[in-house]
Amino acid sequence: DYRGLGNSSPAPFPILEHDFYVGYTEDVVNLIDTLKKLPPKLLEVRMNAAKMGMWGHSMGGGIAARVMVLRSEIKAYVLFAPLSATVEDNFYELSKKETARVRRIYGEEGAETYKKMSPLTYFADVYSPVQLHHGIADKEVPLAFSEKIFAALKTYDKKAEFFKYPGEGHEFGDGWALAAERALQFFDRYVKEER
Repeated sequence: DYRGLGNSSPAPFPILEHDFYVGYTEDVVNLIDTLKKLPPKLLEVRMNAAKMGMWGHSMGGGIAARVMVLRSEIKAYVLFAPLSATVEDNFYELSKKETARVRRIYGEEGAETYKKMSPLTYFADVYSPVQLHHGIADKEVPLAFSEKIFAALKTYDKKAEFFKYPGEGHEFGDGWALAAERALQFFDRYVKEER
């Protein structure tokens, strides 16, 4: 879990302000850097830090979209029902009070600041293949977010795959085995077999 969420240690202070997942992205980037510096004998499992892939679901998929414009050494990304790579799209999950606060600080709808904060703006800088999975019946994160990410990646002629799953919600049920197998094959192709 990310710091302060789920069963992870409690946050050192109350999380009162939305930061567009910049803090969590920073944590992931720091983890990548740490793994690259650790001697293999210190890791409980054998790992090749030169061959890393990243998998993210929902908010984790949104964070992975941020990381993929920052870190080219990750060999492949798999995003399951990710939050949008456009900051303003994700306001749907904010309270009215928080949306008003964000608008006061960063500007009204359509402000250039939001474009600059959005990973989608920097998709020309994505160098690793990306695979997307989204349930068509997802009621928590709109399918349109994955469609927008895929379309933007294709606009920049990036390696990208997109799978839609009829009847699947935000947490995959019957479609999980197929989606997991596709993700595993994708990682085998671009991470495990990468030379």
